[in-house]
Amino acid sequence: MNNVENIMSGNVEKSITQNTPLDQYNRKGDFGTVKVDVKLNRLFVLHNFNKGYMWMLYTYEGYDKDNNRTYGAWNILSKWKIEKINGKWEVVNIIEEP
Repeated sequence: MNNVENIMSGNVEKSITQNTPLDQYNRKGDFGTVKVDVKLNRLFVLHNFNKGYMWMLYTYEGYDKDNNRTYGAWNILSKWKIEKINGKWEVVNIIEEP
């Protein structure tokens, strides 16, 4: 989960998350954002040691250089499909209600 928090906080280069399900959350720099606050809570995990699902609840807010909020999402419930790839859990799909 630390990697996901780093992505959502904008601490990972966008080129690394490009064409991945997590790319939509790597928003630092969008709308003039210089800081992103993230709260990420894992509610439940179900897996068979190779693949499975995580139910997550997250909030994130982006701020510009004057500390004005430029965007945000609050208490978003999502289901993340995970797979173990080369010994490491990876998020392969994210499902959210519109």
